[in-house]
Amino acid sequence: MTISDYRDTYSWQAAVELGRPLTILTEELPAQEDRGLIMALQSLMIELPAAVASDLVAGTSTRLAVIFRLQAALELIERVYPALDTAASKSGLDAIIERTESADFAAIVVKPEPYVESEETPVATTEAVADSV
Repeated sequence: MTISDYRDTYSWQAAVELGRPLTILTEELPAQEDRGLIMALQSLMIELPAAVASDLVAGTSTRLAVIFRLQAALELIERVYPALDTAASKSGLDAIIERTESADFAAIVVKPEPYVESEETPVATTEAVADSV
């Protein structure tokens, strides 16, 4: 896989999308976690897609260490702040782990064909609209 292709994979896109629930979680954590869990999660939000991209291009598996750190952070949040909902983040991470363990880790997202308007499609003109009023 080339450097320009990794963004088209399900794995990389899932890693980037995981940033959404993680961002929400960081916003819900208490302010005193600013230099602790919040900073760790923010770092992992960048580190995970970068590790996935690196693994896709180089054919390595460095993402496992990042996955384990993120799992540990989510487990810690669940234990220390049980009122916070970590389900979306854990679900997103589980999907990445499942894809990591599968043969389709480097599967490319199928891109739809761009929409092209047919010449046969009638286009309403201002005269036709005025006549119908």
